[in-house]
Amino acid sequence: YAAQVADTGSVLIHDGQSGWIGTLEPLLRMATVMAALLGGIWALVLYRRGKRREAARWMHDIFQRFQLGEEFDRAKLIFDFEYRESVEPILAALVAGGKSALGQCKRSDSQHIDRLLNYLENLVYLADNGHAKWSDCLAYFKHWFDLLSDPERGALRRYLVKFGYERLTQLTHSEPYDFLLL
Repeated sequence: YAAQVADTGSVLIHDGQSGWIGTLEPLLRMATVMAALLGGIWALVLYRRGKRREAARWMHDIFQRFQLGEEFDRAKLIFDFEYRESVEPILAALVAGGKSALGQCKRSDSQHIDRLLNYLENLVYLADNGHAKWSDCLAYFKHWFDLLSDPERGALRRYLVKFGYERLTQLTHSEPYDFLLL
């Protein structure tokens, strides 16, 4: 009889515990799912912050190369300050007759100009394809994009169209046929 009472008591205690655990079990599962979900969201936030920081560093490096690198010094100088005297005649000659129309000195300047335009074309490509943000590109390179779009630089836009700078052509709203009215 004592053994029977002990078995009955253990069953009652066991059933009481299983009821309590049975109630807690769904709550623990929900808490586990919520913790995993919050952990996933937090990981995504940290990943995006890291990617944004990496992109900002990358854009800064692109700007540093352009602004401080010697490879663009000559092009920036003539493009910004000697456009009418140096750049415009070179571009007009290239559009009219190709590279054979230039002397040796002008060929060197032509190469510098092409390097600058290729760099800006590549930058627009990166922004168009989501590898760089347009807001970052404009923060660093707005001056140069404004120079490309300057209404008095029609020879530059004709050059962009003729020599396949498609993205810069689109950015400057250049048409294949820019006419100069006299």
